[in-house]
Amino acid sequence: HRIDSRRMCRRAHRMITPSSFDRIGRINQSRGYGEKMDGLREAVLEMMRDVAEIGVQAAEVILREVPELRDASAEIQAAIRTVPGAELLASFDAMVRALPREAMTPSTEVVEATRLMARARIPLPAVLRCFRVVQPIIWQSWSEAVRRALPDSRQQSVHDAGAAFMFTWNDRSSEVIAQEYQLERDRLAHATSAARVDLVERLLAGAPSDPESTRRTLGYAIEGVHVAAVLWTDHGADVDSLLRLERAATRLSGEHRPLLVPAGAHTMWAWMHTLQTVGLEADVHAAIGDTGTGLIGFRDSHNQALQARRVAELIPGMPGRIIRFADVEVLSLCTVDPDRARAFARRVLGDLAGDGDIQARLRETLSTHFQTRFNQRETARRLGLHHNTVIYRLQQANAALGRPVDDDPVAVALALRLAQLLPVTPAQS
Repeated sequence: HRIDSRRMCRRAHRMITPSSFDRIGRINQSRGYGEKMDGLREAVLEMMRDVAEIGVQAAEVILREVPELRDASAEIQAAIRTVPGAELLASFDAMVRALPREAMTPSTEVVEATRLMARARIPLPAVLRCFRVVQPIIWQSWSEAVRRALPDSRQQSVHDAGAAFMFTWNDRSSEVIAQEYQLERDRLAHATSAARVDLVERLLAGAPSDPESTRRTLGYAIEGVHVAAVLWTDHGADVDSLLRLERAATRLSGEHRPLLVPAGAHTMWAWMHTLQTVGLEADVHAAIGDTGTGLIGFRDSHNQALQARRVAELIPGMPGRIIRFADVEVLSLCTVDPDRARAFARRVLGDLAGDGDIQARLRETLSTHFQTRFNQRETARRLGLHHNTVIYRLQQANAALGRPVDDDPVAVALALRLAQLLPVTPAQS
């Protein structure tokens, strides 16, 4: 503190000297300031005698009264210690030059400290509080300087003029500080986002991973257990789509913060260590990969989520807004070439692929029969039909197929599933 104090005093005397006051006073005489300006000059000179000590006291108040700074880095705390004194000198300079509000500029120390706190993710209200909590000390010091420097008859007008200036200075400083904070956060977000996207793309492309450096860049443990998700909104969604997708991914991940990478205006890639069962907003969809471990699981689960999304967008009839790869894995394999998948379903099902109500009922009965492992009574129960009705429909289905289902049950079951979700007839198409 002693070194900083000496440096601050030398800086003060270089910046604001009696000759500069005389020059500015003469200029302001022509503006009608007169005796009031002389009083401001004398009070400022008096207060400058203690500027270093005031700065030290004010810095201690900031570090004590702003909880967010108690565990801040040594670099931030050191920067905070330079702020009050430097800000006093900058305000003195603006006061004696009678700068208009738009020309007032906080000290470089304030700007640098603001940027450091923005990088450390200290909230803006806490940053602004740093400059509010010292106002009682500054105000008391100004009152004492006016009282020591001026006779009683001149104190009130100079005191009030200084108070008006301080109000304007603090208002302008808060405005500039908020702007600098947001600019630094934007720069940080852009740099962080670009670095995150670049690293994720390299990892997905097969690049090796150093766990520590990857964790620092992504804020996510790559060596852990992963569940990947691809979230998207319907086309034509509003401009806040990414914000809503971020909220949805955060809800899906539960207590653990997910890794989020925007992949377009209406798409978000996400990785999370746990997956919660939650509902999604009406126009938000999520495709979910299987659980994986380490870098291989990171890649595999993501690729599975991409495939689940492809199936969901390919098949208009997909139920639900959360699509799990485990539920559509076979379909993802069979729909890499959708035209061939439709041709396969038409060939296997024969007349059963027709678009009439009768064919639809027969396909439903046969699909349920597969699901119940060929239990006719359970099929009847699930469909709410008489046992004999199920037997009759199964006979009709065999006739429409042109061969018994037992000849190739796997092909028939797959064709039924494709027919359920893909338009397989010209009329359906």
